[in-house]
Amino acid sequence: MQKLIFHIACRRALKDGLSVYEPESIATKGFIHCAEAAQIPDIARRKFAGRRDVVLMRIDTSRVAADIRYENLTGGSELFPHIYGSLNMDAVVSVDPLQLSENSEITAVPLTVAHWEKVGRLFAISSGVAGCWCMWPKRPPGTHKPDREANEAAMKEVLESGQSPGLLALIEEQAVGWCAVGPRDIYPQYRQATTRVNYWAIPCLYVDPTVDRTSIARVLIEAAVALASDNAAVAVDGPPPYWLPGDTAAIQEARNTFLKNGFEQVGPGARMPELRRVLRIVE
Repeated sequence: MQKLIFHIACRRALKDGLSVYEPESIATKGFIHCAEAAQIPDIARRKFAGRRDVVLMRIDTSRVAADIRYENLTGGSELFPHIYGSLNMDAVVSVDPLQLSENSEITAVPLTVAHWEKVGRLFAISSGVAGCWCMWPKRPPGTHKPDREANEAAMKEVLESGQSPGLLALIEEQAVGWCAVGPRDIYPQYRQATTRVNYWAIPCLYVDPTVDRTSIARVLIEAAVALASDNAAVAVDGPPPYWLPGDTAAIQEARNTFLKNGFEQVGPGARMPELRRVLRIVE
């Protein structure tokens, strides 16, 4: 199984075509600071509060040319991975936005297998979400079954392959929200595109009903849009027309959530209206 570590970097330090990453810490400390997935939220809050110019690098340890040491140089017991040397960029699986709320309490990070127990507790809050495990958008219409065991296993297989199918919102160590995000054409629940324009989509959004759902939804949506923009998406679509977040009131609440976060209604849809946020104009 792919072993990942993470590094928070300034976006402008990662220029297009970069083959080797050499942050200032190599000269001052001799290594690149990295972390496990579970350590990222605390680091983000303590050291990057209020920053909007940072990204999260997902690094495959098996591809790193330099030595990686797990250590704590401040006398504590918690160990952190340090890369002793330059980072070859072909070891970087992805570079994703790291979105913090205004008060830096909410962090949106790419979901990985390291978050398995946290996302499981979040999904267990809702019987509908627990039965789906966000597999519905990935299956052709009429083929999905709300089989908790099978769908949970399918999600774990995705994560163990090294893929990140979406973003997890965290407050300290608690998972409080989730959204799936990716290129629209990987989700069969959307109508097949008639052009080759790069559209992305947020086919699912779920927030713990016991927390500040407005703030957490905003953080997740903005992080998803930033990820799409970084991948040259022209626009981001909201959930598929047959997405069913609940009763009529829940559908209206979901629609309003996207509209308040820069989306516009572009069609009537079925259960859900068609929603879209345009990122760039294609001539």
